[in-house]
Amino acid sequence: MKILWIYPELPYPLTSGYLRGFHLLRFLSPHHAVTFFSLTHCEVVPPETTQVLERYAERVEIFAASGAPQPVWLKILRILPFVGWRLREIWSTRWAVEQMDRAVQSSLKENDFDVVLFHGREAISILNGLQVPVVVECGDTNSTRILQQMRQSRLRERPKVLFHYIAERRKEQILATKSPYRCFISARDRENLLGPSDRSDVVPQGVDCDYWKRRLPAPGCNCIVFSGVMNYPPNIDAAIFLLESIVPIVRRVLPRLEVVIVGRDPAPELINAARPYQDVHITGAVPDVRPYLERADVF
Repeated sequence: MKILWIYPELPYPLTSGYLRGFHLLRFLSPHHAVTFFSLTHCEVVPPETTQVLERYAERVEIFAASGAPQPVWLKILRILPFVGWRLREIWSTRWAVEQMDRAVQSSLKENDFDVVLFHGREAISILNGLQVPVVVECGDTNSTRILQQMRQSRLRERPKVLFHYIAERRKEQILATKSPYRCFISARDRENLLGPSDRSDVVPQGVDCDYWKRRLPAPGCNCIVFSGVMNYPPNIDAAIFLLESIVPIVRRVLPRLEVVIVGRDPAPELINAARPYQDVHITGAVPDVRPYLERADVF
């Protein structure tokens, strides 16, 4: 097939957080002709990113919000505390989406695409009036995570989180109405957004089982390993919960216990939580997670 793929952010390098998109592109490319359009909020796009994506797509176009013109009124509003940067971000993103929309319309006139594959929420307006079948990658529902966050938030924080939840859920519902062809990461996400009767396809996260296969038996050194991007709030919360609530219970049985937290950009509150313990190690970014998994008795 000829696929026009609209994506919300560059899925490379592999630390971008968009691994699902990168590997889906990698697996689609041998069998289909992909034109890949991506928004980005990166100030500078590494040349390697474009080179790698061009291996898997016949055409790659990147629409950078950083290239948006900055009118005088916006420069004035930028000095406002708290909201100035947000206004600039909204303006820049809208400008990039408009550039992408023009490119999409032009491409649809010049090419006979079989399908438009759409991922993201910022560029939903591009889908209005398209005559080509659209497959919407709904992914995971952010609103589900935000609702869980609200249940754990302090009372004074809940109105802000509730507003975020309502806004995000509305975007997700609008996206889901744009096409009858939808896919989700899990049945739970699908049900949370569209109810138990919906039958949209589930395309689960893939795992390369050979790449992640343990090569050596567990060393038996009482080592717990936790991995993730460590400036992501749910990961921070989970790691601190591990250190403060779970590890003390395990130490009653295994006093000699090593904990290794592996992942880039560890948050200051996580570093502070680990500081009192000599046997807790925070690695930051590592070139390969597998050697740490080989050390783990529990991951």
